[in-house]
Amino acid sequence: MAPTVPILRLRLVPFMALTGLQALQELVRKLQKRGVSVMPCEANHRVRAKL
Repeated sequence: MAPTVPILRLRLVPFMALTGLQALQELVRKLQKRGVSVMPCEANHRVRAKL
């Protein structure tokens, strides 16, 4: 059984390009369709603004 709330630690992500953001959004949508909530944490101000 998969975890119901995976945590994405973004502490070491200095920035997020558009393609990375799109891939992350697609992943989150797929997980949400399965009833899985995703919790991003530890993002710096640049990454947080994009999310």
